[in-house]
Amino acid sequence: RGALAEVGLRMSRPYQRSGVALAVGANSSAASLADLRQGQRVGVQVGSIASMTLSKRGVQTSPFVFEDEIMDALAKNEIDAAAVTPAAVGWFNRVHPDAQMRRIPAFEDDPDLNWNVAVGMVSPDEQLRQGLDAALEALLANGTLARIYAHYNVELQSPK
Repeated sequence: RGALAEVGLRMSRPYQRSGVALAVGANSSAASLADLRQGQRVGVQVGSIASMTLSKRGVQTSPFVFEDEIMDALAKNEIDAAAVTPAAVGWFNRVHPDAQMRRIPAFEDDPDLNWNVAVGMVSPDEQLRQGLDAALEALLANGTLARIYAHYNVELQSPK
């Protein structure tokens, strides 16, 4: 938080919980990370914490630059799973309704691979920050944010 304050960045109240999820093809029998067999490859972003975490666990990874490239490789069966954000899985499923990917539990208990989402504001005054927090609260309360996320096949999850 100190580094953010140094550049004048202030955060709104968190409104969503996100992180890294594990995606598999619709026909995969995997129900968790432990279900991946020896030699199966997980697509990861180059140099990501997910890449390092999986490598430490002995999981074979394939590096990619962008999440959409990882999801495309998963759809083409070039990899066996994908370590991506839930938004990447939701968006892929929205634009490829014929190739539905499943999200399975893998990293929910790892604080390095989960985070809260908020709005960043550069040097806002207190009134603006409070107004944005109130607007987010109202959008959460009336279901607007949940509907927006659902439109993109992403579940709105409460921040921790």
